[in-house]
Amino acid sequence: MTIDSTKGSVRAARTLRAGLVLGTTVCLAAVMAGCGTAGESGTAGTSVPETAEPSAEVAPAATPTPSDAPAPTTIPFEAGHVPDGWSQLDGVACGMSATDLVTQDDRFRLELTGPMVTGADRAQYQPVLLEHELGDDATPDFGDGVQLVWSQGGVVVDLGLGWHEGGGPILQAADAQGLPTSDYSAWEEDAADPALRRTSGLTGVANMTTCWPSGVDEDSGMTRYDDPRPDGAYEVRAAILAMVDGESRLVVSDPVTVEWVAPAVD
Repeated sequence: MTIDSTKGSVRAARTLRAGLVLGTTVCLAAVMAGCGTAGESGTAGTSVPETAEPSAEVAPAATPTPSDAPAPTTIPFEAGHVPDGWSQLDGVACGMSATDLVTQDDRFRLELTGPMVTGADRAQYQPVLLEHELGDDATPDFGDGVQLVWSQGGVVVDLGLGWHEGGGPILQAADAQGLPTSDYSAWEEDAADPALRRTSGLTGVANMTTCWPSGVDEDSGMTRYDDPRPDGAYEVRAAILAMVDGESRLVVSDPVTVEWVAPAVD
């Protein structure tokens, strides 16, 4: 796997969602020839690779000009779906424009600091740096891990598992070779800037796509979103929720291009 920027244990939890999200569908002309209208019974807004046949019953969406047309995606996704670990209030959903992923508080900075590495457990890890400039004025809390958001052609096609709790460690410490250890990274103060705090380490890279339904769980009857992520080129961003004074702010890194090849499975 390669990464074109020096800026950049997998949770095996299966994300379940009861039914497909109904509502306004994001229509991507370069991906789909049309989409169903919001509120149609039993219909979810979805997008599939450009090789898929469009429905003959749906009128095509307006074709964007060449300068606006996104590059084609190679991974199917359910437009508008919000994985269970994300809140509707986060403003993040499958199929959204990747350019709408922005940091909501400039006192925080998140950066991808290097290529993904493979641990002894054969899982993939992404090096990350997180900083804030709150000093002792406030004590920020964070979601329980840094998430990776995957896009193609300017469209979000895969989201991380999201957050289920806060207050705990958020990055796994790396050893001298940059590989994961059993410890967690601590926060450090900057000697030159007393307000600056930083932590760096590794976040696990889940090998699943959370934006496309993979089937229905036989025991619970809930829809699963856990198919392996297809190999290919993606733009990857890191994201985390920073909570200060009772309010949460999304913090997002700049994107890097990753040529994703799924780890081998025995």
